Amino acid sequence: KTIEDLCGTKYHWVDIPPAVGADGGQPGGSIRNGYLYKPDRVELVENSTRLIGATEAAYEGSRKPLVVHFKEEATGHELACINVHLASKRHQLSIFSPDRPGYDARLPIRVQQAAIIEKHLANLRKRGLDYYVTGDFNDTEESETLSAITGDENVNLVNLLPPGQRYDYNHRGKLQVLMHGIVPKSLAANHIEYEIIHGNELQGIQPGQQSDKPSDHAYVIAKIKL
Repeated sequence: KTIEDLCGTKYHWVDIPPAVGADGGQPGGSIRNGYLYKPDRVELVENSTRLIGATEAAYEGSRKPLVVHFKEEATGHELACINVHLASKRHQLSIFSPDRPGYDARLPIRVQQAAIIEKHLANLRKRGLDYYVTGDFNDTEESETLSAITGDENVNLVNLLPPGQRYDYNHRGKLQVLMHGIVPKSLAANHIEYEIIHGNELQGIQPGQQSDKPSDHAYVIAKIKL
């Protein structure tokens, strides 16, 4: 069945297809960042769909953040959305490894990627635009990666949750939060709700293994008043 059949509502989809062999992810999997939106609620701002870091070395062979701007039909308020999937931590050593436990060779790359995103956010702030950054950061709320993007000007909505609820992925047997929601401080001052819907991640997943699970991550919901 289509999304329209299941929900009784017409949705639109927007993305930029990944280039073969250039944008990371499971080979042949066509893993991509995208947006499913309701055109009766929001308008996709013309010519706003673009990638961040397409010419940056830190994003070579890695998924590029996808930017779109939506305008709320009822109020005309505009929100820039940035959907990320930063460099994988698939090859990080286990915390029980006898050799360099927990070592993650891709961490410096993710920090560079996050800094590039924050540079883009700084330009949005100069233009007075609100924004929401979401997706799989492949790092926790206390990591250098999240520090590089949050800085002094942004808020990570994950920190609104009690510490015991901050998990959405089972990485080598350890529950941790890899998905985040970043907004400017000015927007965070409004009424915001953030929730992680737990379930899928509690069982974990074996890479490459067939499964009937819809995802190996939990789902997150952010309710933001513009």
